[in-house]
Amino acid sequence: MIRLRRAAIVGWVLLLAACAPGRVARSRGPAAAGPVALVIVDGLDARDLTDADMPWLAHAWHAGAWCPDVHGIAAMPARTNVNHATLTTGVEPEAHGITGNAFWGRSGGQPRKLGAADDFLVETLFTVAGAQTPPVRTAAAVGKGKLQLMFATTASGHAVPTDIWSPSDAAASEREPVTGYAYDAATLAGARKLLDHTPAFVLINLADVDRVNHATGPRSDAARATRSATDRALGTFVADVLARPEWRHGTVVVTADHGFDAVAHAAIDFGARLRAARLDGTLVSVSDGGVAHVYLRRRDATDAAATLAPNPLDGGDAALLGRVHPEWRLAQERSGDLLLVAAPGYVLADADEARLLGNHGAPGELDVPVVVVGDAERPAGGCGRPRAADVGATLFGCLGLRPSRRLDGAEVAETDRGHWLTGMCRISGRGAGS
Repeated sequence: MIRLRRAAIVGWVLLLAACAPGRVARSRGPAAAGPVALVIVDGLDARDLTDADMPWLAHAWHAGAWCPDVHGIAAMPARTNVNHATLTTGVEPEAHGITGNAFWGRSGGQPRKLGAADDFLVETLFTVAGAQTPPVRTAAAVGKGKLQLMFATTASGHAVPTDIWSPSDAAASEREPVTGYAYDAATLAGARKLLDHTPAFVLINLADVDRVNHATGPRSDAARATRSATDRALGTFVADVLARPEWRHGTVVVTADHGFDAVAHAAIDFGARLRAARLDGTLVSVSDGGVAHVYLRRRDATDAAATLAPNPLDGGDAALLGRVHPEWRLAQERSGDLLLVAAPGYVLADADEARLLGNHGAPGELDVPVVVVGDAERPAGGCGRPRAADVGATLFGCLGLRPSRRLDGAEVAETDRGHWLTGMCRISGRGAGS
């Protein structure tokens, strides 16, 4: 009998190390003096934010008033859905429940995508803003259509942004024909229209860097040209935004949902290997780029009970995910019983993703830039390395919103919440982040 514990054991394709983040003290204050924007350059690795490729954003990073050159830590796995969920809830994946771009539900059926609004276990910023009295006006312009589904209204009470722009609002010539993603210029033009409604908060997802990195590899000439084009468009957009009278004390935070790795080896389809070994009747594998979640099919009560105990042959509880990598905050029912992690240059993928030349999901793709432009100031206590949940939690505080709660109204555990980042925004009537 195979004995595993849910979300418990880390299996390595090749050994990797992850660095533990620093945390900063948490506090809250009244709403920011001006509006706040979060721009997520999808797939922008910190090592690819260079003076040569992205001169405007690199200068803003080097010379910003808040924490120059600070590197953030994306949530694990380093996937789009995981980190958009983390940034818009201010809590870690084991609390919000988006543990990858896909998962298996354990109760039979096929693996499915994970990241629609109904999949959240906590409130998003848009939900909390909509419940405020009076409601806080919000907006979102997303280059990826699936993110519109992430921030949709649900029966459980999730609220949409007050205004939203998605690829369905773009002309056919403004969308990449294979993926359907909107080009960055179109997304930023959509965001400009939303700003005319004076939202207090706007989320912008730019998809071009991620799309081209996947297709050609993150260090290719095409990827470099795409980063340069996104940089030019973003620089013009931010300058236009901060020139608006209502944005005189506004803040624009630019970051990424994950970094990128170049694929140097043939993709590993672990599900196919299970089928070849005739183990697919016992185990289910869900590939997710830099990781794969492997689940035990529970056939009866005896097997289900056995999975609750660590396997002594694997070192007992010494191999539990929460013990080996507590900083990943990934010990969640939706994670696999076995977590496979790809080494640099490798990708865990099924046939649909096996041909991609760029990959992300593993700890090597957690390094992202955090750039703040506008009315911010240097924190007296230093910067450390902010986690994605810290950035998200700070956005709640900047807007004067209470922290995200579980859908049943219960508070999220302190260990699963992000922490306030001093100085990132200017609080009304006081200094930045006070």
